[in-house]
Amino acid sequence: VCCVGQGFVAGERESAGQEWWAGTIRTVSGRAARVFLCTVTPEPLTAVFGAEAQIVAVARNLLLIGACFQIFDALAMTSHGALAGAGDTRYVMVVAVVGAWFLNLPLAWIFVVWADLGAAGAWIALSVEIAVVAAIYTRRVLGDQWMESAVVAEVEAVSYAPLTLPQSYDREIWALSGS
Repeated sequence: VCCVGQGFVAGERESAGQEWWAGTIRTVSGRAARVFLCTVTPEPLTAVFGAEAQIVAVARNLLLIGACFQIFDALAMTSHGALAGAGDTRYVMVVAVVGAWFLNLPLAWIFVVWADLGAAGAWIALSVEIAVVAAIYTRRVLGDQWMESAVVAEVEAVSYAPLTLPQSYDREIWALSGS
């Protein structure tokens, strides 16, 4: 997703959106593999926590809840990175703080204390927060407003000069690597 910021620096807004899509597809695909592992083979994964049936049952439930939010988390992380890379950092910060303090925290209290769901309640609250934040970030990325941030406008106003390294740089790195 750092390529999003590089696209803006190079003055290529279209590539920034394409990089977000590519990063999202890669991240969601990787998380889908984790979801598969957590849902199909929870017993071997939970065995590392001990042989007590009660611990394995709690761990299995937490793995299943964690599997539910993996895709949303992947979407939230790539969208967050794209927005931050474009310089839309204030928006990202406000959404993250509001999500954590005004959504996750109250829901965790309700699920853990009031509904007596224990650790599963905290994970459910976290899952809800991540899904909501992912939806908000993704909606912002799919719109054009994030491409109009002050940092993007400032970067585009500066002429782009590619970074050039001295020829000796390659030899120095080669020598340091021991090759």
